[in-house]
Amino acid sequence: NDFSRAVAEEYLRYFNFEGDTLDVALRKFLAQFSLT
Repeated sequence: NDFSRAVAEEYLRYFNFEGDTLDVALRKFLAQFSLT
C-alpha cells in the first residue's frame, strides 16, 4: 500500500550506497535491522 511504500522510501534515505557494489550495499542494508 501507499503508506508502506512511503515508509520504505523514507527509511532508505538514511543509506548511502553510492559507489558500493551490490554485495556491499546489501550487507550494509541488512546489518541495520533485525527480524525479531
